This record gives sequence, structure tokens and C-alpha cells, in this order.
Amino acid sequence: MWRKMVGYAVVGLMMCAGAAMAADVKGDITKVDVDGKKVTVKGSDGKEVDYAVAADCKMYKYGKEGKDQKTATLETMKSYVEKNKDNGVEINMVTTKKDDKEMVTEIKSVHSKKKDKKGKA
Repeated sequence: MWRKMVGYAVVGLMMCAGAAMAADVKGDITKVDVDGKKVTVKGSDGKEVDYAVAADCKMYKYGKEGKDQKTATLETMKSYVEKNKDNGVEINMVTTKKDDKEMVTEIKSVHSKKKDKKGKA
């Protein structure tokens, strides 16, 4: 009985530790540095933060997970951000601490905040 409870506790702690290492970031991409492998994201508080992009970062532009999902590169992201400066580009990404640095390991979605006829995004 106690062994099972201790086992469940250890598994629970391991799951919490894994979740604490990764963080979800939402905001608007304002700049992409292809050579420096960095993205600048403006959060809901209006503050801009630079994030280093991991070499093995998974990047997706849009679409549902699976067949319809389109992949991206830093180059395509940069051109998309420059093309949609007026509307803004929303992003959802996952960061993980690597070597005491916050690194982007996955960019889940990148899409333009197109405004409707009333001026709302």
C-alpha cells in the first residue's frame, strides 16, 4: 500500500517538474533576427522580450495539427512579420531553460491579426 502511494507521489513530482521547466509564451512577434537566431515578442503588458531560438525548434505557421499544418523557418517568419507589420502577428510558443538561457523549442502558431471592417482584430 505504501509503496504504491510513494510511487504515485514520485511520478506526480516528476510530472510537475517537467511542466515547470517549460513555459508557454503568447504575444506579438515584432522582430526576427535570422542570423542571431532570435525573436522579439511583445507581451500583453506591452514589454518586448528577446528569445533565443533553439537549433531544433519546431515551427508551425498555421493549420490543424497533422496533415494540414504548415511548417515555417526563421526566414519565412521574418518575411511574414515584415509583410504584416500593420496588423501584427500573433504567436504561441514554448520555451525551455537550456544552459541558463530561455530558449524557444516550439512555435505553435503564427498568424496575422487581420482587422475586420469595424477595426477590431
